[in-house]
Amino acid sequence: MISQQAGLQKVGDIAKYFGNATDSAKDAAGVMSAAEFPLPPVYTEKAYKDLVKGSKPPRMWDMKEGDGDPFWFYASQLFDDYRMRNVGGSSEVSEQFVPVRVTKAEQRAMQGGDALLFQVETDKPANEAALKRFHMPPGFKDQRVRYGWVQFAPGGIASGQGVLSVAFAVPANSNLSIDEVAKQVSAAKIKTL
Repeated sequence: MISQQAGLQKVGDIAKYFGNATDSAKDAAGVMSAAEFPLPPVYTEKAYKDLVKGSKPPRMWDMKEGDGDPFWFYASQLFDDYRMRNVGGSSEVSEQFVPVRVTKAEQRAMQGGDALLFQVETDKPANEAALKRFHMPPGFKDQRVRYGWVQFAPGGIASGQGVLSVAFAVPANSNLSIDEVAKQVSAAKIKTL
């Protein structure tokens, strides 16, 4: 997933993980989900209708709409459930995310600009139902998922130029690391300037 953005997104949220790269946190999964792996609208609409009726929404891998869609798989591994609670006589719905381990959260000066790096890993491997529904490769069995998000600002963060944002997700045993992605993004951006 590659997109041009006007500026760095969620810097404040990500910054709270700088220097905390071993803690397990649900907020980190929420940041990754909101920024690069959002819940599919078909799922959120179904969940909303179920919540209004007082029913519990299905798990993402129980919905036929996402059959064979890897994006649904990656989103499902970050998202836990919707929780409803009574607040002052009215219902409040909140999204709950799964705990993930933050393995990197840093701002780095690179050739041609600055990069914001954010990488997390799920604490648990995907369940069999999710792997089957989304037709994931056999290599994902018994594997946690590693998510990475690189934002590269040519000329530096304060330059005001557009930002190249790249997200990826791989099995945790993959050789693809956020450092390699950042290096490639920096090199590609320099070639286009």
